[in-house]
Amino acid sequence: MRYRQDDFEIFVDPSSRRKPAAKLFVEAPARISAHIAMNGFIGAYTYVRDGSRLGGGVRSIGRYCSIAPGAVLGDGQHQLDWLTTHPFALDPEQGENEKELPRKAPPKATIIGNDVWIGANAIVMRGVVVGDGAVIGAGAVVTKDVPSYAIVVGVPGRILRYRFPRRTIQRLLKLRWWRYTAGSLKGVPFHDTDAAIVEIERRKKEGTLLRINHPLLRIGKENEAWWVRKEENIKKARGIYKASVAKTQLLLPEAPKPPKPQVYILSKLLKYIRKIARISKGRQA
Repeated sequence: MRYRQDDFEIFVDPSSRRKPAAKLFVEAPARISAHIAMNGFIGAYTYVRDGSRLGGGVRSIGRYCSIAPGAVLGDGQHQLDWLTTHPFALDPEQGENEKELPRKAPPKATIIGNDVWIGANAIVMRGVVVGDGAVIGAGAVVTKDVPSYAIVVGVPGRILRYRFPRRTIQRLLKLRWWRYTAGSLKGVPFHDTDAAIVEIERRKKEGTLLRINHPLLRIGKENEAWWVRKEENIKKARGIYKASVAKTQLLLPEAPKPPKPQVYILSKLLKYIRKIARISKGRQA
């Protein structure tokens, strides 16, 4: 279904299933073809491809994100240290318990930063925070927080490398280009990262960049969606995004490990030479 307001459009695939409890704010423009169980915020220019699942643990997905088919984000988890992992023990309506049993701690939220690319069939576990500009490789299983601009691959997910040098990443995180509309970024040489940063900084200084302040669509139960009008609800949606941004900004790239001292290297070399000498002496004997 297509929802239009002014020059903006949000597309929600009619085949997308929505849980009754799902309450979602979507910032225009966006395109969503996924099973929706999340209760939170999806930013402008983000698209979620078919077969993906936005689990109940997802709180926020930032702007300019690309989520490939089959990705699973923030889905439910089972109690590994209980007698059973089956969810009937948590729900009094399914089991014989008169009341819901307490968990050790409330489940943490999954947060996806801005300009994040999540590959096909990747899984981001509940409680994981993915920093701005990160890339999650196809089929990866991400079990811990991902620093900004890191490329994560494998099972379990590990950092393969960073997209840019540390200094460039710091400039990008300071610039936060995803705050601006795609129209006001037209003509930026994105293929040349350094030149693009300089150009965006210039436009920012000149005041020609337009901040995103686009309409918000509220998605409720199945087949229910409406444009947000009330100021208090708009503030609520922006508040969810703002709080999530604050968490992703803490995920700075890991500092490079200092080189090992030369004394340490010489010590290892001497041990190796002594070992070879002992072996040689033993053979002569």
